[in-house]
Amino acid sequence: MNLSEAAGMLLRDYHVYNALNLDGGGSTTMAMEDPAAKVYRLINVSTDGPRGRSVASSLAVFAPPVDR
Repeated sequence: MNLSEAAGMLLRDYHVYNALNLDGGGSTTMAMEDPAAKVYRLINVSTDGPRGRSVASSLAVFAPPVDR
């Protein structure tokens, strides 16, 4: 999916009108906490290998737990 197709899908299917496209290359890594086990783990493996690539910037998102 190219950028234009992704934008169209977000607008059409999810009614998103304001979004941010981030690089999804070899430096991209996602980590999450398992809320039940309280353990952090990597969700993906970088195309640069399991140790990833050293980068000088990051984007972190923190959210409070959701009551169920």
